[in-house]
Amino acid sequence: MCDQKCPAPRRTRMLSGLRIVLCLAALDALLQYHGSEGQRSPETSPGMQEVFRIGKQDRSFLEFAHHQVDAFGGPPRDVDAVRYQVGESSPDKDWDAYQPGPFDAEVKESNREQDWVEQKPSGTGAVPFQVTFTLANAPRGEFVLHIDAILRYGRPAAPRYLVEVNGHAGSYRLAPQPSPDLWWPTGAGNIQFVGYASLDMPLPAAYFHPGANKLTLRCEDGFGIFYDDLALLNDPNGRVSRVVEVSVEPSILYKRQGQQLMELADVRLRSSSPLGAGSFRLVVGSQELKQGFEQSDFGDLVITMQVRAPEAPVPVRLYISGQGQPILTSVFEPKRRYRVYALPDRARRFRV
Repeated sequence: MCDQKCPAPRRTRMLSGLRIVLCLAALDALLQYHGSEGQRSPETSPGMQEVFRIGKQDRSFLEFAHHQVDAFGGPPRDVDAVRYQVGESSPDKDWDAYQPGPFDAEVKESNREQDWVEQKPSGTGAVPFQVTFTLANAPRGEFVLHIDAILRYGRPAAPRYLVEVNGHAGSYRLAPQPSPDLWWPTGAGNIQFVGYASLDMPLPAAYFHPGANKLTLRCEDGFGIFYDDLALLNDPNGRVSRVVEVSVEPSILYKRQGQQLMELADVRLRSSSPLGAGSFRLVVGSQELKQGFEQSDFGDLVITMQVRAPEAPVPVRLYISGQGQPILTSVFEPKRRYRVYALPDRARRFRV
């Protein structure tokens, strides 16, 4: 540790090193952001039409109501729900910048008198956001609900994003990418994490109907999110696959079974409608694993499996019950590297 009493050259080296860490972190976040611009999103796909949009994608939440921020996320709001009527409501008056999660009612920043577990915020915790909109004609083809969100925490815990469309329920796990370039534009302060998450949720036309429709959104199992924008898109001639996305992701976590080192890997599957009961068959190199599953709602299904840790990348294939061909063919690459991000107010906790 280095405080004001340590020699000037040492403080200079430490601060120089910290500046390098921050610059590299910001550059990494910007590369991730601009590197995704070449990928086709549903909004730029041929045939996609906008049903509604709340906010604009500008990596900011300042166009929304109640956008003032504090160190732990958003302002406490004692409301039972946020209600938005497309065509009548406006983002700057009727859509809150911050949607709280249940942790917002459990955790508050510590001070000299009380620890953070002893303090209770004044907010109500998770608050549903409701959007009502009208479809003039019978819905056809593919719908995509799209969200861009900013996650800004004193203590990071990304929520599950719950979606209900006219009584059809699903949930998704937000996976924010570190975005230290947003630290200053989003209010700076005593925060430990700033991230950005984009999520596409393909939905079948059967979930919608002509006339009035109701969409309800919630944050569960974590803190809340700041909205950058929310949009519903429709391609009347599009088709929705039941399984819309799948991956096998190695983690940085390991276990030992006797003399064998096992790496924990997440099998992630995103569906547009519930898959019910079934099973996976995972082939990683020469080893084969099987695991049952049950999905009662659409959205993300994540199953953690133990894989013998390979020393080098190996081929991976994933099969699902009822299909002879693999739904994923890729490469399993073990993860054993770490990336550390630092914010200026944590400078004195680092040795350089």
